[in-house]
Amino acid sequence: MSDRTKITLRPATDSDAAAIAKVLRASLNALDWMPALHTPEEDLFFIRDILLPNQQVTVAVAGEHIVGFIAVNGEWV
Repeated sequence: MSDRTKITLRPATDSDAAAIAKVLRASLNALDWMPALHTPEEDLFFIRDILLPNQQVTVAVAGEHIVGFIAVNGEWV
C-alpha cells in the first residue's frame, strides 16, 4: 500500500477562486527570490475576475484540497 495522496485534475470552477488564490500566495511566500507584488485581495480579484473567465484553468486536487493549478490560453501557460 502506498502512502502517497492521489492527485486528480479537473477543470476549475468559479467557486475555486479563493483556493486557487491561496495556492498562488503560498507559492509566492515559499520563493524568497520572487516578491509578492500584490495583496491577497488583489490575488483573489485577479483569479476570479481575470484568470478564470479568460483562461482554461485546471486544478490539482488532493483529497478535498486544491494543491495546484495551471492556466492555459492557446499555446501559452
